[in-house]
Amino acid sequence: MTKQSFCLIIALSGLIFASSGIQAMQEKPVPAPTPATAPQEAEEAPEPIVRVAPLYPARAVRNRIEGYVDLRFRIDKAGQPKDIEVVESSPAGVVDRAVIRAVEQWRYEPIEHAEVTMRIDMKLGNE
Repeated sequence: MTKQSFCLIIALSGLIFASSGIQAMQEKPVPAPTPATAPQEAEEAPEPIVRVAPLYPARAVRNRIEGYVDLRFRIDKAGQPKDIEVVESSPAGVVDRAVIRAVEQWRYEPIEHAEVTMRIDMKLGNE
């Protein structure tokens, strides 16, 4: 048997094996795989291991303004929040920067492909 005929036999047997595998897959539908690199939204937001409180802006304190900021960000492999964006805030723009600066300093356990959405309430203490 020549080297070429041997390769042809292997190639044909692989083709027959592959086609029988295709039939088996057609009989049992398999869900489409999710790409390994796609970010997954965390089912439950991970807790930071280092949390820095936002500094209340002086203007908001003077005017007794309270509110909230809804954020979305991802946690990188080093456990740092990245790509922080404000989804919604009320009142808009009053405490956004203070909250973002604080969250930039937070640290999490390293996790792959976590996207976090959270609300941070800004309330003045009772005086």
